[in-house]
Amino acid sequence: MSFSILGNAFFATRRSFALAAVSSALLACGAEGLDEAGVDEPLAETEEAIGATFDVGVLTLSASCPVGVPFSRIYLDGEDDNRNFALTPSASGLGVRLLTGGVEFTICRVDGRRFRARLNSGQVQEYAVLQMGSSCPTDSFPFSKYMDTEDDDNNNRVSGDIQPSGVNANARLRFCLFRSSASLLAMTSWPNLGFNYSVFGSPIDSSEQWGLLPQDDEDDDNENSYSVSPDWATSAKKLVSDGRNTTYRILRAR
Repeated sequence: MSFSILGNAFFATRRSFALAAVSSALLACGAEGLDEAGVDEPLAETEEAIGATFDVGVLTLSASCPVGVPFSRIYLDGEDDNRNFALTPSASGLGVRLLTGGVEFTICRVDGRRFRARLNSGQVQEYAVLQMGSSCPTDSFPFSKYMDTEDDDNNNRVSGDIQPSGVNANARLRFCLFRSSASLLAMTSWPNLGFNYSVFGSPIDSSEQWGLLPQDDEDDDNENSYSVSPDWATSAKKLVSDGRNTTYRILRAR
């Protein structure tokens, strides 16, 4: 088993560029930075709000992300014995793969402030993204699942920076759930990020491409657990299941 965190340099560069661009724009208008409560503060203190705070991870359909967008890959080793899971319907090619030994996610790290609650054909379409900043974006709700992956000869592996999620011999993935709109207007189309991507979600109409990704977790002394508020537990568990195994609902956004 190996656990590596890479890509911090890319993230720092991205954050610096974002800060410089926003700072220049604000200074041109004679503006000062605002904290989350709307109180004036020096621009130098707004870097976290501009950069890391609300970052999220979406599932890229490609083998990499565009230049300047941090890329991560997670492989979770599944149970060796009595493995009989299959993709129904197929989620392969939607930023995830079910491999012989486990499951794999390919992730691009983006600004979570691009996302809001979603209306599709007048209906609320609940969905989740990976939490990759210190907080979930406005109008989204945090939850996580701890997964007891294969005990024997565990092959879990990570490339890139996936914090605050963590993977070693087991894994905890952290998510941000979007439900109905509150302080922000709901969006009716998915943000154009410059590449094709998926989220954790279910389809509203038959034209949407989606699939299930099953993960066969450890059978012996399984220690899977879920961390979520009772207020949105039902919604979260529809997208990332609780229990001794894990099933993800994958929805193509663009």
